[in-house]
Amino acid sequence: MKPGILLSFFFIFFLAGCLGTPPKEIAKCPPDEQGMYDCIVAAALENRNPELCEWVGPRLNDACGQEYYEKAGDPSACDTVKPAGIRENCREYYANRSTNAPAGGKDFPPAVTQND
Repeated sequence: MKPGILLSFFFIFFLAGCLGTPPKEIAKCPPDEQGMYDCIVAAALENRNPELCEWVGPRLNDACGQEYYEKAGDPSACDTVKPAGIRENCREYYANRSTNAPAGGKDFPPAVTQND
């Protein structure tokens, strides 16, 4: 077995020990670091759940959170980001964006609300 794959498996088991069983949304993510990162970001966007970023580990958690809100294309994504520092960066990011930018990004359409 290649050392990189062995290290990836160790990392997954380490996270599983710290965080518990991986959620079903990321259970089938590839074991290599980049593949896992990309898979987790995609799952976080698809499920509108930035907490999945915790599964990339502490070294990449902030990067995952940032990629999540940038790809979201929706300022309301800032409300779902847990670490306060990332949440503030998210709000700054959207405050600095052009007011002409369309709501909803390519990967993250705006939330649908029902009118009573």
